[in-house]
Amino acid sequence: MGTAALISEVLGTQVLAAGGIRVLEIRLVLVSEGFAESYQGKADVPYAVQAGLHYGTVLRQDVENGPPMTSGHLAEVRAGLDERLRRLEEIINLQQWEGLPHDIQGGHLF
Repeated sequence: MGTAALISEVLGTQVLAAGGIRVLEIRLVLVSEGFAESYQGKADVPYAVQAGLHYGTVLRQDVENGPPMTSGHLAEVRAGLDERLRRLEEIINLQQWEGLPHDIQGGHLF
């Protein structure tokens, strides 16, 4: 898998999770040369299996694939992310310098 695609998959999953959407637990899977070669030419695998790192999720028997998200659902996720970003910016601006060493020593930044 290309590096950009792998990064995109991992970040995309994290963005969805940050927006409050439940996601499967991600794993990076290392496919060896031998494993990749063992799948070459198999009729039930209609693509070439490449050696290297692949994006994956932990198999769960209790979930199924859902329908693709609608634009309205994605807008809700965006609104949630925008609100979290706004709050983070507030925290950073309020605590950028004043009292920060005390907060760190006290063990609580927020």
